[in-house]
Amino acid sequence: MTVLPGPRWRMPAFAQGSGNDGYEANTVVDFGGAVARIVKINIESNQLGLAQAYGLSEVRFFFIPTYAREPQPKNASMTDGINVQLNWRPGREAALHEVHFGMDVNNLMPVDTVTDSTY
Repeated sequence: MTVLPGPRWRMPAFAQGSGNDGYEANTVVDFGGAVARIVKINIESNQLGLAQAYGLSEVRFFFIPTYAREPQPKNASMTDGINVQLNWRPGREAALHEVHFGMDVNNLMPVDTVTDSTY
């Protein structure tokens, strides 16, 4: 059994979807910045109680990975000169980034530690 810390969240009712082409989501659940490992949806009733059918048309979960990603310039790309600004998307809650150079991922030379996602 997994016990999650913090208050029990009571989610709002999901608005009924139109079913039309180009339909956009009409219900967004705000977790208030909480980092969730498990999300359980208990369906308690359906729209207006008219049928004994229940369903969700689409459920999406978005997250920010914990690791740095999307380096610019891209890995193994060629650049003009050596004075190139390096950029990347930071990992979730990252306070520092270690910058390493090298051709072999198992033998990288540490260069610097930075607080921004650029070098």
